[in-house]
Amino acid sequence: MINLRRFLFAICGLALLSYQLGCSASSGDSNPGPSVYYPTMSGDNVIPLSVGACGVNGYHNEPCISVKICEPGSTTNCQTIPNILVDTGSYGLKIFKSVIDTSVLNGLVPLKPTNTYQLANCTNYLDDSGHWGGMWRADITLGTKTASSVPMVVLDTTFFSTQVSKCTAKPDSAPKDAGFNGIIGVGSYAQDCEIGGVNPCTTIAMPKSYYACSGSNCDETPVDLNDQLVNPVARMPAGYNNGIAIKLPDIPATGAQAVYGYMVLGIGTSGDSNNAANDVTVFPVNNRYFTTIFGGQTYSEAFIDSGSNFYYFDPPSSQASALPFCGSTSWFCPLNIIEFTATAKSGSVTEDFKFSIGNTNDLIMSGGMVYKNIGGEVGDADKFDLGLPFFLGKTVFVGIKDADATVNGGQVTGPFWAY
Repeated sequence: MINLRRFLFAICGLALLSYQLGCSASSGDSNPGPSVYYPTMSGDNVIPLSVGACGVNGYHNEPCISVKICEPGSTTNCQTIPNILVDTGSYGLKIFKSVIDTSVLNGLVPLKPTNTYQLANCTNYLDDSGHWGGMWRADITLGTKTASSVPMVVLDTTFFSTQVSKCTAKPDSAPKDAGFNGIIGVGSYAQDCEIGGVNPCTTIAMPKSYYACSGSNCDETPVDLNDQLVNPVARMPAGYNNGIAIKLPDIPATGAQAVYGYMVLGIGTSGDSNNAANDVTVFPVNNRYFTTIFGGQTYSEAFIDSGSNFYYFDPPSSQASALPFCGSTSWFCPLNIIEFTATAKSGSVTEDFKFSIGNTNDLIMSGGMVYKNIGGEVGDADKFDLGLPFFLGKTVFVGIKDADATVNGGQVTGPFWAY
């Protein structure tokens, strides 16, 4: 199982050359533009989304929304929680215990499949961070659409605290550590454990995934499909449960102070112009990936991930001189902003796309919070991570596996990305 929220770096505080990245405005050669807004939208499936303005020790290119959670079946014991990271590379809702009101927390239903133990969930990311917490059921509202009794994780390192090390050595213990109040995974699958059309977590105690906790111990355990962490969009009412659209405006090459757009539930819902998908290219998802060809090199595991704040890939040898690193770091620092062309391929679908890479030092030190042209090395020659910059200036659709959507006037079955 691979969780693609793997390069979510809170860069403020990472050393770049001899100084700290972007913690305050500095003497860069250019200044970022003002905040940029997508044209106003409204509707019960439209959720305002901000980038670079999430608060809670937020970081560059961080996309956030607000999510409402309620005690299952209640319309009064509820709380709307801001600064929830939108991640198209993971699955399910996870919120830190410290930001949930006591009355709401007490109203959530603990996930106890046999009434003898409570489930816990573990997630590890390849940036060395991790998440741990008990699992509960909640009603989850996005816009005004509600998914009922959905499994979620309450992030809490005090939950069976002696067992956390079984999951991760570096758990995020508070919003200030993570840079957000929670994370909502809205990727192209319903559950996070599906591999090649099979969900092994239903029959196998997969390492560092689900745990059965009782007494003072937690042990890895298989989990019934209905109790697994789930993409909340997949549980929304019909017409709004087949995927999402993320709509963000373009920004200047020098960056912006913040960006404001929308996450929209559903794809091609009849009579709903907010999520109409016309004149887009559809890329089927093959085990969560497609192929990208850049500079003569083929990357077999390319993906589109809003939870990755920049572009991440290992530069091909043909582009090594064009993409020098910033000193001894893994960030790219060309002298000027360079536009590149790569090719995305999935099955019979092939299309070129453009992206640009600038000097990370100069851009970050100019003092903005949103950039479309920063990239770094990923450390894996197969991966090509099209992070948040890829979303700027376009509408990106994420279609959920086995769900039908109307795209370009015809029926398309997920999983897919389209833009």
